[in-house]
Amino acid sequence: MSDTASASTPSTASDSPSDRFDVVVIGCGGAAEALISALESSECRVLVVERHRVGGDCPFVACMPSKAMLHDAAVSSRWDRAVQRRDEIVEHLDDRQHAEQVGRQGARLVRGQARVIDEHTVEVGDTTYRTEHIVLATGSSPVIPPIDGLSDLGGHLWTSDDALTTDERPVRLMIIGGGPIGCELAHLFAGFDTEVHLIDEAEQGFPDLPAAIGEIVDEDGSMRRGASLTAFAEEHGLPVLAIAATSRSRSTTTPYS
Repeated sequence: MSDTASASTPSTASDSPSDRFDVVVIGCGGAAEALISALESSECRVLVVERHRVGGDCPFVACMPSKAMLHDAAVSSRWDRAVQRRDEIVEHLDDRQHAEQVGRQGARLVRGQARVIDEHTVEVGDTTYRTEHIVLATGSSPVIPPIDGLSDLGGHLWTSDDALTTDERPVRLMIIGGGPIGCELAHLFAGFDTEVHLIDEAEQGFPDLPAAIGEIVDEDGSMRRGASLTAFAEEHGLPVLAIAATSRSRSTTTPYS
């Protein structure tokens, strides 16, 4: 994989011109769409390989459903009606428009599972593509942190995808992580009267932005900054969370139940 320009594309005697590209992009979410747009005015032949939905998670399990729910919380809709509207919005979405946009910008879209054979070869199904550059834009997946007892929660442990597709409104919710997604989920569920507590290791929310922004996000008091969840257990059928609150070099652990 290379980040420098080249005037030619490696080829073999078995290559056909239709299977040779300057850039092969694996994955077609938001990052890939930005790259395709940037390459539109170039003479590069671009192939995009996507195994699931063109456009990534944002329209289907992230931005669209979360903004729909935040809106309904702000106008005091009932939870069940908000969930119904969220699901209707997502149900009527498909990736056709995103796929058509890829074509209009001059890239070729292939649906399937990509396999990188070597630095200049990508295989999709029975077809082999030769290229000068390979770009991995496969997105990310939620990672369950290695916290004692957390894996024992079973169905009570959600990822952000679960939180934005669930029909269940929890009475109480603990969110680990105070970045944009964690804060958005905190405000979303709090808007439907869930008791929300957010734990974040950072002392200040959004440190790269003006301090006033972090203060506005945290103003409802549900955010616990400068702390980390160290263990989970059950006592008498109720959850107890060990929270380490760090101040300089000192650390204290407090049960939270």
